[in-house]
Amino acid sequence: MKKLTGGCLGFCILIGGCGTCMYVAVQVSEDARVASKEKERIAAEKEAARRAALTPEERSAEDAAKLAEEDRRREERKRSEEEWAKGRVEREKIADWQKNRDSAYDIAQDYVKKFLKYPLDASFPWFDYSVSSSKGGNVFWVTSTVEAKNAFGAQLTYPWRVCILIEDNTWRLDYCELNGEVVYLSPKATAALEGLAATLEQAEQGGNKVVPANPETESRAMREAIAVAKKAKRERNLERTAKAKQAAEQNRPTVAANTLKIGKQLKSAGKLQLAEKWYRKVIERFPETDAASEARDLLGLPAVVAAPSDALNDHRTWTDSSGKHKIDATFVKVANGKVTLRKSDGRVIEIPVASLSKEDQQFLQQDGER
Repeated sequence: MKKLTGGCLGFCILIGGCGTCMYVAVQVSEDARVASKEKERIAAEKEAARRAALTPEERSAEDAAKLAEEDRRREERKRSEEEWAKGRVEREKIADWQKNRDSAYDIAQDYVKKFLKYPLDASFPWFDYSVSSSKGGNVFWVTSTVEAKNAFGAQLTYPWRVCILIEDNTWRLDYCELNGEVVYLSPKATAALEGLAATLEQAEQGGNKVVPANPETESRAMREAIAVAKKAKRERNLERTAKAKQAAEQNRPTVAANTLKIGKQLKSAGKLQLAEKWYRKVIERFPETDAASEARDLLGLPAVVAAPSDALNDHRTWTDSSGKHKIDATFVKVANGKVTLRKSDGRVIEIPVASLSKEDQQFLQQDGER
């Protein structure tokens, strides 16, 4: 082997290689290959000698153990591949279901517009809706409201509920209820309900249990009937909740006065820190009441100056970044990147500031700097 000199090394660094260096590199690689083969040969000879020292029975047992180990590894690899393939199918199914669930609200809006007098003027909320479906299923129940004109041109808010299905990447309307009235029922759903009604009538007349011709259809009708009953119960609960919120809104001055009264009693008892806590509670929870003004006086805080007509506490129309959705509400606060609004019915909602239109964002920023 030619020896690499120090001068050659320096020259190689300058020009990027020379014949001497290439020769040395090839020779080193060849020596490593020969050494590796020699090690393999020695290991093979040792293994052959070990095998020769075994009895025929021991060699048979060893061969059988090797075959069993290979079969076990093969089965594990096969099972692992099957589990991975099954998991991939399940993951793809869940991903498709999630995508369909995200699209269900937009699809439902298109169906609802078909039953409106003036669909072009319809306005759907971009946050106040619900989509329910069993995980991985293809049936989606969508519930929300729509602001649209009636036959006389008056702008009204209608609640609606839609059941849509997706089969072979095609959406299909199965049930549509608008303002408490069923405006569409698919032929399959209609047949299911008629079959259920006939079955119940025969059972009442004959006193015997009638076995339906299509259990699947009856099951579907039963689910439909149960869904309608649950909807009615849910509407009753919502109505009670709305009345309770309305009553609470009307009683806000009374509750504020009672809260202030507790603070005064604590102050009379000498518990000044607790009294201050209750005063501040009145100011935070009921800022628009007379009790809050009195609490400010007791704490020595400056009075709140009435805001101009275009200030944040005025009732105004808020629009999303797409311009498609609008809502009339009163500003409450901004915190953690979300704006809190109070609707005319007393409901309080939170909306990301980033989802609002540029005009609304500028409005919040300008009024926040006043």
